[in-house]
Parts: sequence; structure tokens; C-alpha cells
Amino acid sequence: MKKSKIEMVENLRNAFKDIKFLMILNINKVCVENLRKLRVQLKKEQIHIKVFKNKIVRYAIENTILKVLSDALVGQTALLWDSNINNSLAAARIIYDAKEKISTLEPVCGFLNGKKIDKDYIKYLSKIPNMGILRSKIIFLLTDILKKIIRSIQYQLLMIINTLKHKK
Repeated sequence: MKKSKIEMVENLRNAFKDIKFLMILNINKVCVENLRKLRVQLKKEQIHIKVFKNKIVRYAIENTILKVLSDALVGQTALLWDSNINNSLAAARIIYDAKEKISTLEPVCGFLNGKKIDKDYIKYLSKIPNMGILRSKIIFLLTDILKKIIRSIQYQLLMIINTLKHKK
């Protein structure tokens, strides 16, 4: 292997050392302009995306926990990765939003928190709302429950008051 390729493999291994999530995308027939737009969106979330030769990636993940992904490295692929596990949700959301416009873009599989995940799980991740939406839903649920408790207490108090009035 050439020195430049060996250097590329080492750089990739270093990038993958403390990785929490990685996604393999099939980018066959995705035009360069669409890929550029996708890169811009992912960069806003500080998620890495890069197109490598599959052979280089196979060498880089050899003898690592990512080796389980080597069979998915077929055809034109791009890798998305980050060391922040919370970015996996954002990445999945961005990919599936882009997939609506770019029908040829397809998640193949991924690696999340030490385990290989399939494209169905990536789709599931894309549907999980962000923290702001989750917080507002929780607040709404708690508010609704509190209203029911207050109504119940008020009803009980009215029943006690009415009972006391009738006993006099």
C-alpha cells in the first residue's frame, strides 16, 4: 500500500477511536450538488461526513469494534460519524429529511453505542423528536395530570362541604 494510503488509514483510525456513532450511506447516483447540501446541513450539527474508498475504510476498521460494518461497504458509500452520541438523532433526522428530496440516498447501516444497527433502526432514530419538543410534551402531560388532580380534589372538597351542609 502506498504511503499516502497508509497515512489515510491511520488518520481514519484516529478519527474513529472515541466514536459513539457511525452511519454508512449508499450515495450511488446522488449528484454532487445534493451531496454538498447534505454536507452543509451536517456540518451545522458538527457531524463528519466523508466519502472514502471502501478498501481504505476496511483497513481502518480492521481489528476494531467497527469491523462488523465491513460487509456493508459495497458500492458508492459515504460515512457519517461523531463522538457525541446525541448527534446520532440529528444525523438520522437530517438524512431522512434529505431522503425525501434525494430518493437515491439510502442509509445502509450504522454503529451506535457499541452495536451495529440496521437501516430500520436509523429510520426509528430519525423520528425521535429533539429535546425541546420532548420537554414541551412532558410539560403538557404534567400540566394535564395536575389539572385532573386539582379537579378531583375540588370535587372531593365539594362533596365534603355538601355532606356537612346536609347534616346540619
